[in-house]
Amino acid sequence: MLVQNRVAAAVPRLPQEVQRLGVTTRKTSPSALMAINLVSPDGSLDQAYLSNYALTQLRDKLSRIDGVGEARIFGSREVAMRVWIDPRRAAALELTAGEIVAAMRAQNVQVASGALGQPPNPGAQAFQLNVRTQGRLSEPEQFADIVIRTDSAGRQTRVRDVARVELGADDYGTNSYLSGKPSVMIAIFQRPGTNALETGITLEREMQEAAKAFPPGLEYRIMWNSTRFIAQSTEAVRETLFEAAALVVLVIFVFLQNWRAAIIPVVAIPISLSVAVRPGPGDRHRRGRRHRRRGKRGTKPGAGPEPAGSRARLDGRSVGGPGGHRAGALRGIHSHVLSDRPFRGVLQAVRAHHFRRHRHFPRLVADAVAGLGRGAAAATRKGEKPASSRPAPAACRRRVQ
Repeated sequence: MLVQNRVAAAVPRLPQEVQRLGVTTRKTSPSALMAINLVSPDGSLDQAYLSNYALTQLRDKLSRIDGVGEARIFGSREVAMRVWIDPRRAAALELTAGEIVAAMRAQNVQVASGALGQPPNPGAQAFQLNVRTQGRLSEPEQFADIVIRTDSAGRQTRVRDVARVELGADDYGTNSYLSGKPSVMIAIFQRPGTNALETGITLEREMQEAAKAFPPGLEYRIMWNSTRFIAQSTEAVRETLFEAAALVVLVIFVFLQNWRAAIIPVVAIPISLSVAVRPGPGDRHRRGRRHRRRGKRGTKPGAGPEPAGSRARLDGRSVGGPGGHRAGALRGIHSHVLSDRPFRGVLQAVRAHHFRRHRHFPRLVADAVAGLGRGAAAATRKGEKPASSRPAPAACRRRVQ
C-alpha cells in the first residue's frame, strides 16, 4: 500500500506519454523462480509465432496460479503495424512524422454507428437506413490508404506516398535463443509470502496440461527451476534425520544391552522431535516463535523467591500444584513438593526462608530425620557403619519439637 501511494504521488510528474501508457505496480520477488522456453525444434515456427502464442495462450494462464507474482516474456515479438517513413519523400511533401501519426490516430478510431431516417422524422420519410462504419483498421493496405493531407486543388497525400506499411513486431530490441534456434522465454517470478515448492509443482503440472494442446512443431523446455534445489535439500534433511535417529537407537541399545530398557528412550526420540518442531504461539505471526519467558512488568523471569501457591511457570504457562518448579535448584526451591515421593529419606536443599514460608516444613524435617534413623539402624544390624552419625541441627530439632 505504501508503494502504491508513492507511485500515485509520482504519476503527475511523469511525461504525458508515460501517463497515457499507464504505470503498473506489482508485488513480486526480485529473483526468478522458473524459466520456461518455447522452441520449435524443426524450425517450422518463427519467433513471432512463438511470442504471440506465449502472450495469448500461456502468460495469463500462468499468472493466475497461486504463488505467481508475474509472468514476464523475454524475446517478445508482439504483433504490431509497422510504418516505415521515408525521410526524403516526407521532406519533399513538407510533412513531419507528427502530422503522419496524428492523421493515423484520427482515422483509426472506433466510432458508434447510427441510422438515417429513424423517428422522429418528417412524415414524407419512408425508409430508414442503418449506417455501418469500418471501425479500427486491421490490414496494412487499410493503413496505407489513410489520407494525411488534402491541398486546395483536391490532391490527397496518403500514407503509402511517404511510408511503407507492414505487419511486424512492436519491439526488436531483445532476442532469445535456445541451442542456436529462435526461442521465447517466460520468466516466472514468485509472489512474496508463498510456498515456492508448491508453486513450482503447480507450474510444472500446468505446463504439462498446456503441452497437450500445442500445435505441431512447438515444444517447451524448463531451463531454470529453483524449486529443484529446495526439493533436494528437503529430501536430504529427511534422510539425515532418519540416519541420525537410527544411529541414536543403535547407540542406546549398545550401551543398555537390553532391548526392553531401550524402548523408553527410543519412544522418546520421536516425541522430542515432534515437540521441537511444534509451532508455538509466535509461529502464526511473521516473526516466528516468540520468547515466552516473561515475568511481571519491570522484573526479570525467575528473579527472587515466588509466593506460596503460585501457579506461574518459567515459560509463562500454569502448572498443576502450588510451589511447582522446573528449574532453579537454589532459587525458590520448595522441598515439600517431594514429600509425597517414596524417597522420604532424601532431603532437598534447605534455605533459611523455608522456615518462614512453609508451615509444613517441620513435618518434612521429621520425616527426613526418621528416614535417616531407620537407615542407620538397618546399617547397624548388618554390621556396617552408618553413612552419617551426626545429629540434626539445633534449629531443626527446635522446629521438630
